[in-house]
Amino acid sequence: MQTRRRVYLAQYASPGRRTQFLPLAIGMLAAHAKGNDEFDQAYEIVDLLIDRDEPATLAAAFERPDIIGFSLYMWNQRLSLAVAQEVKRLHPNATIIAGGPSVPVAAEGFLIQHPYLDFLVHGEGEVAFLDLCLERLRRNVLDKVPGLSFRCSNGIVTTAPRQRVKSLDELCSPFLDGTFDELLNRTGYSFSAIWETNRGCPFGCAFCYWGANLRARVTRYSDDRLKRELEWMANRRITAIYAADANFGISDRDYEIAHIMAELKRKTGYPKTFLTNYLKNSNDRVFRIASLLHKEHLCQEVTLSLQSVDPRVLSNINRSNIKLSTFRQLGARYREAGIPTCTELILGLPGETLQSFVAGLDETVLAGEHDNIYVYLCRILPNTEMAELAHRRQFGIRTITVPVVNWHEPLGHCDPLPEAEEIVVATDAMPHVDWCRARRHVWFMDVFILMKVGYIFMLYLVARHGLKPFDLSVDLQEHIKAGSLFPVLAREIVRVDDHSASAAASGVEVNDQDLPTQLRGLRWPVEEVSFLLFSISPEAVIAELRELAACSLRKRRIAVDEEILDELALLQTALIVKPKDNERLLEFAHDWQAFMCRAKVGKASELVERRTAIRVKPRAEFRNIQEFAIRQVWLGRGRRPFLQDFDRVTHATA
Repeated sequence: MQTRRRVYLAQYASPGRRTQFLPLAIGMLAAHAKGNDEFDQAYEIVDLLIDRDEPATLAAAFERPDIIGFSLYMWNQRLSLAVAQEVKRLHPNATIIAGGPSVPVAAEGFLIQHPYLDFLVHGEGEVAFLDLCLERLRRNVLDKVPGLSFRCSNGIVTTAPRQRVKSLDELCSPFLDGTFDELLNRTGYSFSAIWETNRGCPFGCAFCYWGANLRARVTRYSDDRLKRELEWMANRRITAIYAADANFGISDRDYEIAHIMAELKRKTGYPKTFLTNYLKNSNDRVFRIASLLHKEHLCQEVTLSLQSVDPRVLSNINRSNIKLSTFRQLGARYREAGIPTCTELILGLPGETLQSFVAGLDETVLAGEHDNIYVYLCRILPNTEMAELAHRRQFGIRTITVPVVNWHEPLGHCDPLPEAEEIVVATDAMPHVDWCRARRHVWFMDVFILMKVGYIFMLYLVARHGLKPFDLSVDLQEHIKAGSLFPVLAREIVRVDDHSASAAASGVEVNDQDLPTQLRGLRWPVEEVSFLLFSISPEAVIAELRELAACSLRKRRIAVDEEILDELALLQTALIVKPKDNERLLEFAHDWQAFMCRAKVGKASELVERRTAIRVKPRAEFRNIQEFAIRQVWLGRGRRPFLQDFDRVTHATA
């Protein structure tokens, strides 16, 4: 019997990942190839490789390889290329193929830079990889195989673009054909799953790989296939499913998919969690899906994405948002149903100014999102419109390359080969100094609004006096620039600036030397360092917030009521979640609970003078500062409340 040629496929995990995902990309390659009789007779897929290690160690695992395929993403590209180079040194006759989102369409420079790569596969890889392997058995006329780049006697050749797969069910399923069963049985890992119900995206966002490469009619897997895949995952106790669709909820059948998941969880207990990218412009269908998933405790949160609220910026990135009025109505509807939401913004988009960015933060908070706002640094991804030289020049985009950061890992931990990403740190509209100021505003949002250190102050200033949510942050920066004495806040601003400077110098470190000794040595995000310090000892920062609020009111010629500010400071201090706290009863001359109930939902409100007693109760007990830092801060952001529980006990007319 003829010895089959040995094929390896590698999709290395991202650095520091604590959850292992079934490798969908190479799983699809393997399943589709094994489903072809000619391939199966000639080739043997020896292994699917996912673990990170030293490049030399990983390269040594390839035994007599004939073909090796690497799936390249921003989180594994450096390691994959280093392994490929070492494998080529050890096995010069092996054919090395690279595909995935990080393989550039402009292939010549990439192949020159990486001479150990023999072939690049562009776009969807299943059919191209199979065709390449089969053509190697036949005439070896590779220039007729669409979607490839490679070297030949005449230089570097890129063949005709490959058409997208029209019928996705023609691609074999690694869930159903045994491919992933082999991986589960061999590794013993407890896997989560990356899964897709369709491919394609009708939107064309300039920063997004989907928009640049899959903007077209959405193609779908059949209902029967998806149902059987979900059953496979439930029966194998796959804890979490991440649907990698660009817009889950785009079709009516997505509700039926959610219904199947809910039924499976009721019957089997699995999956425990479902994560996805919901339809960009959320609608009633998405609400119905989220309601169903939330009822079965499958849905953590629903994303209501904005990215920016400035019309010029949205035009620059080929994006249109729902109206802000609709955004507010949707947020209120989800909150009324008890379904958590989050909003995404991006810092550094082309045309965004410091002023328009802060306006976006204001609009997001005024719309009622007070718990989960994610501000991402704008990344330049390969094969996107923003990555093109003409686009960079048009908007004066300046970038730096920084290490991919894994928060909360030990500072001494060193990945075998750190990965990197390209982030925007300046544009013509937002010079670098403004980018650094914008990061201060993001820090202010994280600490004082989302983690609630200044939340009661914000509610009061907005609902009672008509200030915007970030006026306090803008005023703080003006005071810092003028040298005003806010020493605690100024210290943390320096920490934020130092972190921004570290990023600009291709570093990621945050100064944690002010933290208790027990918490040092982990890579904490800068906002979490500030919050931990404030929660341990809140009195000084609350005193400065009180004075800052007074200054902001005077600046706008609004009378300052010292008694009200004193009560604000007392209530804010009591409601901050702390490592160690006790139940307490506080007395006020004003009805703060009634005021906050209206203010939180965006209603202007009078602060009624009425003697009131409020009982404040800790939401949880923590044995020590380490448990608080892990449960409340590290694991709790976006999941645990950051205000202590409270209720009104009595009131009487003053």
